[in-house]
Amino acid sequence: MGERLKGPQVRESAEQVLIAFAAVSLVGGATCPGNPSEAVAIELDAPLGDRSLLDGLNFPPSSIELAPDF
Repeated sequence: MGERLKGPQVRESAEQVLIAFAAVSLVGGATCPGNPSEAVAIELDAPLGDRSLLDGLNFPPSSIELAPDF
């Protein structure tokens, strides 16, 4: 995705971490079903621990699965 990927916006609390990204549309629009996956490392203010990791672009926020190596 390169520079089309915007974010992340991260909101941390004692119970959860909300993360949101956005994607800039291709010039002229696109008819594809979605955006390609891209691995992204995000540094938190504190370890994730038992906090929920949530996708902040969904309402209500949905769970995010960590990559297998984490």
